[in-house]
Amino acid sequence: MATLITILHENSFVADTLKWSVEFASQKNILCEIASNKDAITNSTNLLLADVTSFNKLCEQDKQPSCPVLLLTTKRIDDGQLAEALYNGIDAIADISNGPAHVLLKIKNLIENKPDEIQVLLQKIVLSTRFKTNEQKLEPDYGLTPKEKEILKLMREANHLKLIAQLTNTSYETVRTHVKNIYKKIGVASASEAVIRAIKMDLS
Repeated sequence: MATLITILHENSFVADTLKWSVEFASQKNILCEIASNKDAITNSTNLLLADVTSFNKLCEQDKQPSCPVLLLTTKRIDDGQLAEALYNGIDAIADISNGPAHVLLKIKNLIENKPDEIQVLLQKIVLSTRFKTNEQKLEPDYGLTPKEKEILKLMREANHLKLIAQLTNTSYETVRTHVKNIYKKIGVASASEAVIRAIKMDLS
């Protein structure tokens, strides 16, 4: 039975090229469909391929996919957007500038349940953020609840939201609700901004 992949990309030419090259290289063992944000996730989708902007928009709309996600990037990807996607729970990253063979390898790895070391990459970004941030100035706690402080602390420790749900014995949807409330209270719009603020806070 063929694996069904949904491609969600803001560049239609890239999406069409990926569809053709992946299907051709897999000898039709993989079938691809191109979708928009509105219909990106269907029950039959086995794997989602998405660029960082489209994936983060999907998550903002609370349409986080239950299937594995392969993030399609380029060498010019913004660290803030990448961090947001990592926190939202991608499973692997493929730099499309490395060619279709690289993307196909990443797809096969996910089909075989071999995701990337996402946690390691997220830790590197958070460490880089810590290095650039002055931790001396303490921020107020902004009226965060104990649960919100716990979640923000775990984000500061480079845990993505799916893992935070496991660590706190909470559903992923509930964690996302807490994160949205945290953003509002501390006045940020993204995970990377929240981590920068959290670095300056006493969350003990």
